[in-house]
Amino acid sequence: MIMAWTRRDVESQGTNRASYWFWLLLVALLFSACGKSAPSQKPVQVQDLQVRSQERIFHSAKSDVLSGRYAQAIEKLNRFLSTYPRSSFESEVRWLLARSYHESGKIKTALKHYQQVLDQAESRAHHQEAQQYRDQIHASLTPPPAAPPTPQVTPPSSIPRIRQQAEVFALQMTLGQWAEGRDWKTRLKNMSRRGVTTQLINLECGMMKEDAGALFQPSSSVEADPSGLSQSFSSFVTHAHQHGLTVFLGVNVRCLGRLDVDSGNRWADRAYDQQTKGLRSTQYFDLFNREYQNFLKDILAVLASSGIDGIVFLDDAPLGMFDGVTPIALKKFQQEFGLTFHPQKVFAIKSLNRKSGRIAPPKESEFWRWIGWRSRAQLKVLQDLMDSVRQSHSKFQVALELYAGGLNEPLRTLLQLNEDILESHHLDFSFLVVDVDGPQRIQGSSDGLPGRFQQESLSKVAKRFLEIFKDPTRLWLTVPRKLGVKAWSSESLKELTGEADVPQGIGLVYDLRPFS
Repeated sequence: MIMAWTRRDVESQGTNRASYWFWLLLVALLFSACGKSAPSQKPVQVQDLQVRSQERIFHSAKSDVLSGRYAQAIEKLNRFLSTYPRSSFESEVRWLLARSYHESGKIKTALKHYQQVLDQAESRAHHQEAQQYRDQIHASLTPPPAAPPTPQVTPPSSIPRIRQQAEVFALQMTLGQWAEGRDWKTRLKNMSRRGVTTQLINLECGMMKEDAGALFQPSSSVEADPSGLSQSFSSFVTHAHQHGLTVFLGVNVRCLGRLDVDSGNRWADRAYDQQTKGLRSTQYFDLFNREYQNFLKDILAVLASSGIDGIVFLDDAPLGMFDGVTPIALKKFQQEFGLTFHPQKVFAIKSLNRKSGRIAPPKESEFWRWIGWRSRAQLKVLQDLMDSVRQSHSKFQVALELYAGGLNEPLRTLLQLNEDILESHHLDFSFLVVDVDGPQRIQGSSDGLPGRFQQESLSKVAKRFLEIFKDPTRLWLTVPRKLGVKAWSSESLKELTGEADVPQGIGLVYDLRPFS
């Protein structure tokens, strides 16, 4: 009896033990599964925070470089490299660090960092400039033998500084104003006599092909056009050259699609509409459309064939914060970053400051990657157009217009005007036309960022740009129009002042356009 009870008890205890180990194993498996699933979200969150931190430090340091605060920039850039040694920003950070040391006078340290840029394959976009700066430093460390002093010759005070050799004094006007001219032979003679060296004629954004008919007429001989060059733009260019003047055309590549009467809507740019929360077509054209790019190359080749000396890519119809969201652009962005940019989703997350009326841009890293990519992609398009026209016209000059405030407010200028001065500096433009008060005259901007940019005097703008570009002959400054009438004549030039307080060698562009 006792033995029988004991056996049952043992069997019961064995069953309980088996049950106990079964449940213990099941609980362990559950905890193990939870332990594996928890970290799956954490790395994504950490990585996203790291990307945002990298972008914040990088843009802050870049702003310091643009503003000439090189000590602060060096501290931030060195901290960036030590904190994020394998960042996708590394090549740009090393380049900015080399430039910051160079600009702050630490030549030997700059030389070491230029060499690091050259040694890094990812920095190939800066290799050419790094090589040039490195060679300059080597040359400066080995001074040439002293030359005998040359006497200083002071030019007569009656000669304005703008009329000295190698300087530019340009008049800027619209094609409509140019077409109002009758006796251009006399006007050209008077302009030359008063010190004008250059004529810059802008093709207005709303211009249709019939408005630009004179540009596309075959060249007439000088003898066949004695009455005033009204028949052919090419004849005007020929006469301008005879009087020692150069002729440039200002074009905005977002507007030239109007010269194709059959383009319809197929090249239209698209923008996010803040009211409808959707996308809409705009009056401008998609820079990232390959078919439209080929059209632009053909147009620029025709304009170059008119005999002009060059073109200026204008900034009077810039890509605003909400522009450029075409299917082609979105696809190119996705191919480069492996990310999909959703304009309706990103732009809907914004805050309106009721007191100032300003819209704060989204904080998502996806948005800032999009903005940075779009600016670089536009510069690549301009570079491609420049290379194309130079293939058939090797001496043809191509310039870029930029807003002067990009040095003081780089992030806002990137958002509102899609401009990045440092990135533009890396391209082989013949010179830069620095627009002193550009955003004040831009109408119908779709960026949603009201308010005025800060303005500086010509002398301050000139000094700040020279710190970056060094060569004064590569800088033209636009002087706001002071004449109070739309119609003008050569007599109006008496009202223009040639004694602008800017370093010698910098060109001056007097803006005669009625809306400037």
